[in-house]
Amino acid sequence: AEYCAQLFGAEIVSPEQIYSVHCDVFSPCALGGSVNANTMHLINARIICGSANNQLSSISVGDSLHQKQIFLVPDYVVNVGGLIHIVIESNAEAQTKVSEIYDAVIDIYRRSQKNNIPSQRIANQMVEQILSQAKPHGNNPCYVRGLT
Repeated sequence: AEYCAQLFGAEIVSPEQIYSVHCDVFSPCALGGSVNANTMHLINARIICGSANNQLSSISVGDSLHQKQIFLVPDYVVNVGGLIHIVIESNAEAQTKVSEIYDAVIDIYRRSQKNNIPSQRIANQMVEQILSQAKPHGNNPCYVRGLT
């Protein structure tokens, strides 16, 4: 940790202090439910984007983050690349789909801002639309245009 702090000019803080560190992106990557009613008020970042599953303790926490103008990239959007690689057998095709995640995040952000709806609710709507298009036709959701 000290080597990395020195290399990148970073500061080492205790786990209890991590939520209140001023940063651009807060990235919870280990514990589910780590963004909750007790910690959300401490977050000093404009974006939450981490790889932990179920980062929010509840959807209402996401609503509160939206009110604080903190953009949350939903965990399943961040993690969809792994699923894509499992479902799509062609590595080249999987890479193409994974590269579309960035565009999906931008789309979620724009819709959230335009409609003043929390990002996780926008992403949920997008997923529901994708799945409804895939089910009647027997399509693999990875091939339905939308989220990725």
